[in-house]
Amino acid sequence: MLCYKYDGFRDHNYYSSLIKQLENQPPKILIGPNSAEFGGVKHHIEAIERFSSLSVMLMPSKQYRSRLTPYHFTNVFNDHFKSFVPRGTRVLHSHVFPWFMNWCHDCSQHGLTWLHTYHLNYFPEHSEGHPDYWQLEINHAATTLAKQATARISVSKWQVEYFKSTYDIDSIYIPNGVDVTICDKANPKRFVRQTGLSNFVLYVGRNDPVKNPLEFVKLAQANPKRNFVMIGGGLSSELLQKKYQLKPTNLKVLGSLSLQSTQDAIAASDAVVVTSYREGLPTLVMEVMAAQKPLVVPDEAGSAEAIGFGEGGFIYSLGNIDDLSRKLEQSLQNCEIAERARDRVLREYDWRVVAPQLDNLYSQFL
Repeated sequence: MLCYKYDGFRDHNYYSSLIKQLENQPPKILIGPNSAEFGGVKHHIEAIERFSSLSVMLMPSKQYRSRLTPYHFTNVFNDHFKSFVPRGTRVLHSHVFPWFMNWCHDCSQHGLTWLHTYHLNYFPEHSEGHPDYWQLEINHAATTLAKQATARISVSKWQVEYFKSTYDIDSIYIPNGVDVTICDKANPKRFVRQTGLSNFVLYVGRNDPVKNPLEFVKLAQANPKRNFVMIGGGLSSELLQKKYQLKPTNLKVLGSLSLQSTQDAIAASDAVVVTSYREGLPTLVMEVMAAQKPLVVPDEAGSAEAIGFGEGGFIYSLGNIDDLSRKLEQSLQNCEIAERARDRVLREYDWRVVAPQLDNLYSQFL
């Protein structure tokens, strides 16, 4: 794995050149921080840039993101930008991270419009009941600092209600989206050829408490006549055996794959099972529906909303392996639901539908 070596001179030049670019060729809309290395927020931010019809720029740009560490995003960024206001830019759009919210807040005092998107707060399930300091810090900023944004966006309907009832925060519903064009490039035969795997039930999710991978392992153990495959960063057969003392012989763990290889795996699968305790509006669920594959999700708000509470898949009771096994069999026997699911995605969640909604909001402030 490549490691980035700190180079103060080069990093100073990057931030200095970025400031010059913002001064000389300011985008109308500046979106950030583009600092996540994986996950739904990363895909969400990059999709806005790709599908927006307006003058949009990510900060930092994609080519620099891999060079910059969390230290750069928090400390070096603040050193260069704490007193800089990007004149000519009209809208700042923040996501998740408090240090970027702080900068957007300061700039909003100089007349810039500040928009903030709520993806998903951190709940006890994210850390096995013991939240980390940084998770609490993000939650606090989201519910106090971001409350002062000109407008707030929630990526799911359930979050609109949650933030209003819990924190008296009003937000606009503009859903998380999915790039159907990437889903449609999936090649199931390529996955089978590369891995030798076929006729399997699939799990996609990193090794994270909130993704609840143990539930899928138990599902595999309870259904020895079916084959199961797990894809996700930090997952391995050794980890499952060490952490859970479980290693079903009908379960294959592949670890992290590229976005396109993951789409190939979804297309090659018999069905996909999601076991998360919490989701905002999960991109994975939309990808599976776009691929018209049988789908089972837990009875948590984000996943249930994404499938239209049964329109695009089956819902099982979290923690109930027997119910999960039954719903898996039902999904495999009712493929017409999977076929209808794609229509829901194209109607509600395709980025070609979602991006114009964001553009309409941006345009109010340009």
